[in-house]
Amino acid sequence: MEAKVGEILRSTQKDDGYIRSMTADASQVLHELLGTRRWLRWRDWIEASARALFLASSTLSGLQTPGEEYCGLVQAAREGDETRVPSTWRRAAFVAMNCYGTLITEALIKRLEKSVQENEDLRLEARASLLKALRLAREMAGLLQGFNVAAFYVFGAYYSLAKRLSGIRYVSTRPPSSDFQSLPSAVESSRRLLGYVSIVNVALSAFYKVSAARVEAVEIDSVETAPDTSPSSSSSSSSSSSSVHCVLCLNSARNPSCTPCGHVFCWHCIHSSLNACPECPLCRAECQHSRVVPLMNL
Repeated sequence: MEAKVGEILRSTQKDDGYIRSMTADASQVLHELLGTRRWLRWRDWIEASARALFLASSTLSGLQTPGEEYCGLVQAAREGDETRVPSTWRRAAFVAMNCYGTLITEALIKRLEKSVQENEDLRLEARASLLKALRLAREMAGLLQGFNVAAFYVFGAYYSLAKRLSGIRYVSTRPPSSDFQSLPSAVESSRRLLGYVSIVNVALSAFYKVSAARVEAVEIDSVETAPDTSPSSSSSSSSSSSSVHCVLCLNSARNPSCTPCGHVFCWHCIHSSLNACPECPLCRAECQHSRVVPLMNL
């Protein structure tokens, strides 16, 4: 019998608890070995690797995860005309997409953005359009995750986008009279209503982002086609394009934020550092999350 939404959610929450525990232990050890700067640089990959280790010891080995065993769920997939246990390559594809899909996509988009910015053969209009398209692709990737969750609340089966792409679903081994196999119709209706509302929300968000991108593209074209007679235009544009560098990730500061001692970091970098140690990474002055100020005009 196909698993219900409640069973899949409880199983996922159970597994996420174990993954968070493994991630915290691995992060603590590697933070002490690598130092704050390197740990912040590789933190996302460390978390993904902890999840991959958890799934490699269970799903990839053909075993149930603790959450699946607790809820009585078994993975299944369509193999030809039959539904059976997923093949090894299908499980491997799921583990790779589930753990590293988002990171690889983000790294690929960053690499493309860097190559576009460094390509001097492109016209300014083409470069601006390509960078805008890449930023829009990054935002659409996040909305795709939200759309998948919304579709799960309506239709069930695939809570994870990686499971949907790999074709792995859950089959329940519990009798129909169990807790989640006999949910009241009111609960089912409320869950589907939540899914439909979420789908509308994601669709509106996507429409807004696409519309904003088109408006900005038109504004860029109008500015670039306007004649520029100012002799200091080149110097002002070069100075405006300069940005503050974050000493933690060694990149241009994204959402620059200032500590009480006056040092500037990425918003994500400084808060990640404060989670590990409540002090400035540069001067070691005491600093709390609430004292970090985002610099909106920098």
